[in-house]
Amino acid sequence: MGLQDVMWVLGLPLLVACGGGGEGKPSTLVEDTASSLTAETATTTTSTDCDDSVSGWDSFASGYLQTWCTPCHSSQLVGSERGGAPVGIDFDSWAGAALWASRIAAVSGVEEASMPPGGGPLDDERQRIVEWVECGAPGQDAVVASCETTRSYAGDVVVDAAFDSASFCADYNHISGQLTVSADTVGPLEGCLCGVEGDLVITSGENVSLLELSEIGGSLLMEDSAARQVSLPRLTSVGGALTVVENDLLEALEVPNLAALGASVLAENNAVLQTLLLPSVEQAADLEVLGNTSMTAVSVSRLQTVSGDVVVESNPAMRELLGTEILSSIGGSLRVVSNSSLRSLDKFTRLESVDGNVEVVNNDALGSINGFYALRDVSGTVSVRSNPALESLSGFGALRHAGGLDVVDNTALLVLDGFDELSTIEGFLLLNDNDNLESLEAFSGLETIGEDLEIRRNEQLLLISGLEQLESVGRHVLILDNPRLGALTGLSALLEVSGSLELSRNASLVELSGLRGVASVGLLRVQTSSLRDLTGFFGLRTVASSLLVLNNADLTTVETLGGLEAVGGNLNVQWNRALPRFNAESLAALLADDVVGGSIIVRNNGD
Repeated sequence: MGLQDVMWVLGLPLLVACGGGGEGKPSTLVEDTASSLTAETATTTTSTDCDDSVSGWDSFASGYLQTWCTPCHSSQLVGSERGGAPVGIDFDSWAGAALWASRIAAVSGVEEASMPPGGGPLDDERQRIVEWVECGAPGQDAVVASCETTRSYAGDVVVDAAFDSASFCADYNHISGQLTVSADTVGPLEGCLCGVEGDLVITSGENVSLLELSEIGGSLLMEDSAARQVSLPRLTSVGGALTVVENDLLEALEVPNLAALGASVLAENNAVLQTLLLPSVEQAADLEVLGNTSMTAVSVSRLQTVSGDVVVESNPAMRELLGTEILSSIGGSLRVVSNSSLRSLDKFTRLESVDGNVEVVNNDALGSINGFYALRDVSGTVSVRSNPALESLSGFGALRHAGGLDVVDNTALLVLDGFDELSTIEGFLLLNDNDNLESLEAFSGLETIGEDLEIRRNEQLLLISGLEQLESVGRHVLILDNPRLGALTGLSALLEVSGSLELSRNASLVELSGLRGVASVGLLRVQTSSLRDLTGFFGLRTVASSLLVLNNADLTTVETLGGLEAVGGNLNVQWNRALPRFNAESLAALLADDVVGGSIIVRNNGD
């Protein structure tokens, strides 16, 4: 069973059957570390007699895990050797096991034992591993540093083949400058280093473990490194950024207790990294996950605010974005773009505002967007484009204000509903190129569009029944190339169009009664072959620019336009082959120079 099929993602469980789940094969159920007992937070939860000789690390837990878990969950195993176990979830050290203690207990208990799926451990063994967890997962690895007293080295440190970490640890546990790791292992530094005031830069390292490191004053930087596994289980604070870029060999980055982050998170172009586990981070400047070809999950289950952008782009194995349930605000934009396996967006349930754009674009498998239940304000544009499997946009029901909105080229979208609380769009509303969209029932509370309303090239659109409260459009209303559109009933409240009102090439549109409230437009162009009359314009009084009635093959009368009081530009009635000439000429005579400010062109109509 592949990790991508069953991953615990951002706060929800995943099942990993190690070794295929056969008889006696070790397995485990893995959970987001945000809800796990850790080496520092594990506490006694029952009245269990916590005697280390009975249920200690050395006396029992280490041997139990070695027997039933580490054949897959070992830091020494890579690739297929892990039997499907998530990279970085390893129990061959006390620190690693303590991080996941609560889940080990959850799947190993006698009452609800689920792992290994084929059985194996005796009941009393299962009970003892549970007791070890209930007693706080006591134990320690071979080298454990005391960080109670700071013994600082003044300057930068480079850990390479010549570095004597044992000598360093004899005198120091803290670095005032930058730490650069360019060796395969850090040796005794693993258990003695408590803090780095500058950056931590990792350029190499088969397995970089700094088990006691709790604070980095600068940034954590991994760029084009040869590192495979990086474990910082007690790291709680990074003053700068977390940057993980172009690390072709990196399989695991473990920072489960990192809560305070001073700048951005960037994970980009890491070819084999499957998960980015940041379950304790509460805020970040930016969160960008880009071009990670194997990544299936990002864990940010305690993230509350992002002052800049959240970008998840070009991660072809990413199936879900979960664990974002407490994220309340994004100061920049939210971009979910070109993630070909992403299936849903349903876990942004507390997100209230986005100061930039919301872009959901080119996600081939995305079927629904139904999780933005609290999102009320988007200062920029909401763009939902080129998602060929998208069937529902119901998650935007709370949105009240947007800088703009476009729903374009979503070929599986049949009905556009929702957006009932949206009252104002400062910019444009574009509803274009949705080939199978049959009905437009959304936007029942929308009153104002600051720029354009475009509804064009929707091959199956039959009816515009939403938009019943829309009163004004700041620029253009363009309803073009919708071959099956039969009625505009949803535009009955529209009073004013400051720019152009254009109805062209809608081959099935036979009547315009839905526009009966329009009193003024900038420019009016009607070019639709199936129209028989213009009765929808009986309330029209002012055309600021030109009035064009062209190539309407079935049009038989233009009498309704006789109520016009002012046409600022030209009156042009041409190439309407069913329109009696006298009818067109009568309109021209009625309006004449008193109403029309430009030229009057009436010709090439019917007999």
